[in-house]
Amino acid sequence: MFKPNLEDIKKHIQLRKESLSLSDQQAEELEKKIVLDPNDLDSRIQLMSYYQLASLRKVEYRSFYQKHILWMITNRPINIDDTILTLILLTPILDKQFCQQAKDLWLQQIDKFKDNPEIYKNAGMTLMVYDQKTAVNILKEGRALDPADPLWEISLCAAYKIVGDIAQIRTTKIESAQMAYQVLSKSYEDLDDEKKYYQLEKMAKIAFEAGYLDKANEHAQELLKQASIRPRDWNYGNAVYSGNSVLGRIALRNDKVQEAKDYLIKAGETPGSPGLDISGPNMILAKELLEKNEKEAVIKFFTLCSKFWTKGQDRLNLWIANINEGKIPDLEATFIF
Repeated sequence: MFKPNLEDIKKHIQLRKESLSLSDQQAEELEKKIVLDPNDLDSRIQLMSYYQLASLRKVEYRSFYQKHILWMITNRPINIDDTILTLILLTPILDKQFCQQAKDLWLQQIDKFKDNPEIYKNAGMTLMVYDQKTAVNILKEGRALDPADPLWEISLCAAYKIVGDIAQIRTTKIESAQMAYQVLSKSYEDLDDEKKYYQLEKMAKIAFEAGYLDKANEHAQELLKQASIRPRDWNYGNAVYSGNSVLGRIALRNDKVQEAKDYLIKAGETPGSPGLDISGPNMILAKELLEKNEKEAVIKFFTLCSKFWTKGQDRLNLWIANINEGKIPDLEATFIF
């Protein structure tokens, strides 16, 4: 399977971060650039990242975003890294008719590149929110072409996890998480130390959802330990946030409310990351503490988040206002991150 260059990944992450400060006029200038050079991937990454977020505040940007997704599937379906894959993920913010069009296009590309394992990985990963069953089947077909690559298990794990997240019945969610954890654990030992570090976040979250609290605690503690010796790594902020969030949820599950609040504040003290800065953090621990009427801690946490999630300032202010009015804000849209 395609192994992206680490320097390219770092560059693409930086481009996504820079897109946070783009103006509408700068986006228009980038559009002019790619008219002259459609293969200008750097400009296209910035535009897609910009529109992905901007479409949440201006619905008219959705069509611009969708145009670039179709271009990528048509012209660059292989040799792309996961940073780009997250930009062409088919999510609920996109039109249903468009998602079906993109899915049909992926199936055409699979038929065209049917001997290339990477096309199955890219199609499966980007379809897993929109059509989980098709995504899992595509990933399994790809694994059959290249069964020795441990990355297939990681991709399937993500697909199983999303199936569980979307399921309405809790027992189904737990079973899906348990399946995902088994798949991820199987591949984890075959990874080198660096890749193991990047997988610890998933391991901790999925172990918690599977009900394996001891394992979740073990992985979260190891994640924070490894992060402490990699303070300059691009994933440092994610690790700080996720490690403390998982430990907070474990504490709450064990009725240790004060400990959970402490972990929530530690999570909010993350310096941020490209992903957190753009999409904002998963607020599930905050919601669980609000359900325990722990308003003060959650408001403090939202204030901390505003330091890195500047694009989410309006939403954070709205949520704080909701809490002060005695309401629990709608935070479920954040749970996918």
